[in-house]
Amino acid sequence: MYRDLAQSLRCGLRDAAAGFSFLRLRGLRSLLRALRSAADADASVRLFRQSQALRDLQVVPVLFEHSLRRAQDDAVVTVGQVLGIEPAVKLRNPATDSEVALALRVLEGCCLLCQDCAAASHRYNAVKVLLNILMTRGMLEQRACLDTLLALMVDSSENLMVQYGSPCSGFQGT
Repeated sequence: MYRDLAQSLRCGLRDAAAGFSFLRLRGLRSLLRALRSAADADASVRLFRQSQALRDLQVVPVLFEHSLRRAQDDAVVTVGQVLGIEPAVKLRNPATDSEVALALRVLEGCCLLCQDCAAASHRYNAVKVLLNILMTRGMLEQRACLDTLLALMVDSSENLMVQYGSPCSGFQGT
């Protein structure tokens, strides 16, 4: 069972880290299927939690480094790079709306299954990234973003502190 989970995570992560959006979408769908199958049984949830301790199976870094990162304008290709005179810039398609929404669903599932994923998300300023997505992206991403924010803050005092200043200050005076 662990071998199947590890294999599906590896394949999904490989595609989710690709340079083209259609490959990243395929990888995110694969990761979502792996999370759904892991959520079916307590033993599978434990295996998923254990897998997130291994660097090459961690889902959160791939999500933030590839699908949830801001687009950068430095991917301009020059003639010298095309002819092979200068070192080539790694070309990357920007994340599409459906890719961001799917990545948010994968992040939500990871955080609900494993508290360590929420802690790992904190290292990538997840709350700020999600608030930025909530303010700047379309309706598809906003819906997924709200669910992911809730999942991110469940049992994660670090993520709550980013949002409110302290774990309970948002509830004072009401």
